[in-house]
Amino acid sequence: MFGRWDAGRWRPHGGEHPFAEMGALASADLSLINLETALCERPESTEKANLFAAPRATIEVMAQAGIDWVSMANNHALDCGEDGLEETVESLEAGGIGVLGVDSDPILPIKATVKGVELLFVAATDRYSRPCLGPLCPSFYAVGDSFAQHVLAQVQEARAAAPTGVVIVSLHWGHERIDFPDASQVDLAHTLIDAGANLVVGHHSHVLQGFEAYNGGVIAYSLGNLLFDMRQPEVALTGLLEVTLRPRPGSQPDLVALRLHLLRWAGRKVGPSAVQQGDPDAQRVLKASVKKGIAWAWSEGTLQWAAPTDWSLYRSFGYAAANSSPLPSVGPPGARQE
Repeated sequence: MFGRWDAGRWRPHGGEHPFAEMGALASADLSLINLETALCERPESTEKANLFAAPRATIEVMAQAGIDWVSMANNHALDCGEDGLEETVESLEAGGIGVLGVDSDPILPIKATVKGVELLFVAATDRYSRPCLGPLCPSFYAVGDSFAQHVLAQVQEARAAAPTGVVIVSLHWGHERIDFPDASQVDLAHTLIDAGANLVVGHHSHVLQGFEAYNGGVIAYSLGNLLFDMRQPEVALTGLLEVTLRPRPGSQPDLVALRLHLLRWAGRKVGPSAVQQGDPDAQRVLKASVKKGIAWAWSEGTLQWAAPTDWSLYRSFGYAAANSSPLPSVGPPGARQE
């Protein structure tokens, strides 16, 4: 997010590069982020409380950091209006950054090929922003059955289009500042993996949540805030998720390992600092994930997990009933909604 003090404080005024400690973005064969900011001089005046807009010069900062793709299926994509969204997409693509989640035909997955591996992307949000009638709109669907049905249809289409490809799903969903997903999110994530998704990655909660290994795929329920100006201490922990794949001729690649690059923001410090072993918030994520089949191990300031060779044991993990949490909670659902 570059939309408030961030855009003025960083590079345009000579500040420290916001991605200075995020080398994993540049070293990856392909990197994807959720861009929760439209690119225009100023946001449209609406009744919405929080509007995010950033100058187009931000694109250069993202490109230099190694960002290849962004998802704009989120509740701030239209903060510059429909024309602003179209201009944002055009500017990003002109700057060499691909855009997900605003295609005029959202049922068609976006494809990319990296080192011979075919990747198919699906991006959607159930967070309402504002009505959109233009040729490009965020892939928004109402919370509940509509959202689940549309995302499932996209995953099925992606898997049918590339039986040996990797299907990656980016979802803007869930509840703000709650450190665990609700039962409907868990059910949908399982359904998407069963339908052929290899990786489901969530965001919107602003909190780093647990990870799950399920039926040959991995679910990251929320990666928290990679770059944001929220001051609440519970949202300070964030992370970059690195996924390693091994190609297999004629079949889907093997998921070999995960690496979570943990980062923590300190107030308005420009740039995150590395998280040390024993950090209480990091320990919470570790405990949540081990209950879901992922036993992270500390290694050189990151968390690492080697994927199993036998996935048959990874079908039964699941959170408890909708109104309970198997991990320490920062408060009941809805306690700190903005």
